[in-house]
Amino acid sequence: MFATLKRLSFKLQNILSIASFNCLNCYKASSGSALILAVLTLMVVFTLGVSLVSVAVNNYYMDQTEHDYQAAYYIAEGVLRHQIEAMRLHMEELYTSRNYDDAESFFRAFTEGLPVSTPEFKADFNRQVDAYVSVSSGNRQGDTMTFTIKAEGTVGKISRRLKGSVKIRYVRQSTIFSYSLFSNGTIEVNNNAEVYGNIATNTTTSGGVLLGNNSKINGDIYIGPDGNPSKVVEKKNNSVLNGQIKVSDETTQLLPIVLPSDLEDKGDLIVKNNDERYVSDGGRFNRIEINNNGKLIVYLDGDTVVRTTTMSIGNNAVIELQGPGRLLLYIDRDFDMGNNAVINNNGKPNELIVLYSGDKITVANNAFFKGGIYAPSATVYIGNNAKVTGSIVAEKVILGQNAEMVFDSVVKDSYPMPIQGYETLGAGEELFTVISYGEE
Repeated sequence: MFATLKRLSFKLQNILSIASFNCLNCYKASSGSALILAVLTLMVVFTLGVSLVSVAVNNYYMDQTEHDYQAAYYIAEGVLRHQIEAMRLHMEELYTSRNYDDAESFFRAFTEGLPVSTPEFKADFNRQVDAYVSVSSGNRQGDTMTFTIKAEGTVGKISRRLKGSVKIRYVRQSTIFSYSLFSNGTIEVNNNAEVYGNIATNTTTSGGVLLGNNSKINGDIYIGPDGNPSKVVEKKNNSVLNGQIKVSDETTQLLPIVLPSDLEDKGDLIVKNNDERYVSDGGRFNRIEINNNGKLIVYLDGDTVVRTTTMSIGNNAVIELQGPGRLLLYIDRDFDMGNNAVINNNGKPNELIVLYSGDKITVANNAFFKGGIYAPSATVYIGNNAKVTGSIVAEKVILGQNAEMVFDSVVKDSYPMPIQGYETLGAGEELFTVISYGEE
């Protein structure tokens, strides 16, 4: 465009020069002088106009180039930020699954499942827009591993590249609530019972894990250190293990429960047959008794702590949790759920943790429980056709015929675990760190 304007200016100047020359021959000196002055003035004005147009054209191209230069940077930065966030979310998903007991398996899963993708960008002023990202991993040093992300943004013929590096740290989480069933001693899964999730035990004794006729384990079985898998796990007719038998590196200690002693004394909490009662805060009860067909509704607001010496839930009785928060239910002794009793059916497993100091828990036939049970000194018996969703930790676990155990995390984000010494990720621990970030 600029060259065309210059050629046009040159032609016009020639025409005007010829015209002025002819005028000089046609007119006398007085009239010719005026005409010459007018023509010269016109030439000057025209030349200035052409110069201004050329300056405007140059500025336009410079502005467009600067725009493309900045746009290419923003595209590269957007791609880099998008990839870093995708890596952070991927790391959090692996931690949430609680399926990895060592740094090697954690980082293997992280690398194999790492999403590498670029967001889509629309064309800008008819210019082609492209984006590219790549991720490479460095050497793992103990429980940390570094990753390098390279991103490139292109607008038209201009490209800019950014580079970032992040460090991810693996922190081993406690195995306490990482399994559907965890037992310090034996585990019995009786006829036709089914478990969804991994199970684990500290025992190394023969028959320490007994799988009854037609029972099914949909997960792995972890046995105590140096245990012999072929002896510790005993399988009856048609029992199925959809997983592997693995030997744990160390014994997991079941820590004692620290009972709260500063709660307000509230006497007895009794719900009569077919009655309904509401509780809006915690406290210390001598006993909690929900008789047949009774219903207790507990309103949660943050951590609601309830302690009772004994707890009895009759046939068809119901405990329902409402509101945002979690119920920590401490029971000194005697915890029984009757036939068809239901606890937390409509809630989430991480809204309820039962901490039991006695020696026996009975979840009777066809009962339903959703939450966590921590009973380090007790035998937990899940009756025929009963169903538990969450996680059970006990001295011994027995699943009756047709019982069902489904693993679901009982660890609630930002809520501390109520078991002293339980390993969790502290608020100050950095698991994902951006080391560097800038243009190459």
